[in-house]
Amino acid sequence: MSPTTPQEQASAQQDRYRGAQQDLIFRGSGFLSILGALTSLALMAFYPPTAAIGPVGWALAAPAGILSIVLGTLSVTLKHRPSIASVDASSFIGIAQISLMQWLAGGGKAPYLQLLILPMLGSGVGQPVWRCAQVATVASLAAFSPLLYGSTIDGLQTATEFLLLSSMTVLTAIVISSTREHRARLEDAGEYANVLAHVDPLTGMPNRRAFDEALVHAMESSSRDGLPITLLLCDVNAFKEVNDQFGHAAGDEVLQSIAQALSDAVRRPDTAFRWAGDEFAVILRASDELGASRVAARIREAVKRHCRRPDGTELTIGTGVAELRPGMSRDEVLLEADRALFSHKAQRSQLVGAA
Repeated sequence: MSPTTPQEQASAQQDRYRGAQQDLIFRGSGFLSILGALTSLALMAFYPPTAAIGPVGWALAAPAGILSIVLGTLSVTLKHRPSIASVDASSFIGIAQISLMQWLAGGGKAPYLQLLILPMLGSGVGQPVWRCAQVATVASLAAFSPLLYGSTIDGLQTATEFLLLSSMTVLTAIVISSTREHRARLEDAGEYANVLAHVDPLTGMPNRRAFDEALVHAMESSSRDGLPITLLLCDVNAFKEVNDQFGHAAGDEVLQSIAQALSDAVRRPDTAFRWAGDEFAVILRASDELGASRVAARIREAVKRHCRRPDGTELTIGTGVAELRPGMSRDEVLLEADRALFSHKAQRSQLVGAA
């Protein structure tokens, strides 16, 4: 199995937090960091970090507290948005700092270990259940760390306290994770509904609503950057005859084949839409009327080559082109394209009649 890339790892981390309000997680993590640092600095007046290594302890404790306050303030104000990996690590870093302060103060009755509730609370509110269980386990082990350097603690009381804290932390994480999952499902449902609202179910092309929004956006972009925008309208010649002779199911298959041919003939960044019934539209970006006419010819040729009526006879479409000019409204460019389409179809009818 090949190792995952950094991008895949980042995506997996993001998936763990789907449905979470990440700004609240950042702010909450920052607030707990500030609270822990301020409390530690206040306790240093009564339990200085000098018992283990003398005055050098100040050089370790004070800068760490000040840095926590600075980073916490940046997180609370959202001027600094830590990565999800940093949020995951912050609880373990907090546990390590608290254990260090307890050692520097000589263990014993120094109250720094009481601050372990802060990283546990932070993990319960902001991290997945399995990560929260890891934090609770590490914090519980840290509570017994004074035993490593000969300090005494009330083992039974400490075990009871941290068993209760761990249970509450994990339970909080379960409730919040369930809320996040529910919110994520609602977001997915909303996104899916939005996609459905912008896609034509028969052809799979963007629909009229998507066209209207895209045209407004294209017009705004053209006004801003000065690049031309051209609208191309198409409809199927004699499509009513297909429905009348072969039925609507056959007509649907014809529309699907045309949609495929049209989509294949249009190149990015241009976009094709099913506009209405047997009518299609294409928004051509950075293309003037001459360029759009070439695209229209390519589309007509693609439909003529690849699409057939149910009886195998030739299928054709009409096209109309209108270039957006300064000062034109959305309705005006649509009307001009519609008139060009009508003119093209009238000319074709005359040619067919003359033949």
